[in-house]
Amino acid sequence: MKVYESTNKRYKLAELDTNYYLIDMDSNILAYFLPTLVWFFSFRAVEIDKEMFNKLVSNGQKEYDIMATVVISMFIGRPVYKLSIIFFKSLMLLLK
Repeated sequence: MKVYESTNKRYKLAELDTNYYLIDMDSNILAYFLPTLVWFFSFRAVEIDKEMFNKLVSNGQKEYDIMATVVISMFIGRPVYKLSIIFFKSLMLLLK
């Protein structure tokens, strides 16, 4: 059995032999409290055809890379930090 990411994060797609399944990951409430044991619980699954499977499977990387997030936060975080220091210093001078 192969498990694939879906375009909707609530669902996983599974391929078993020649059959394709849509697995609802939110159907079991215990998965929220024990996420590391998620595959030991039963979930609702619906059999789907090959065309629907190809439509729902997420191809390629659609989220931002972690390195891009780090670089953006460095460029935004430093000026925001400096501006917050200036703001709070001026606020403290006004309150004195």
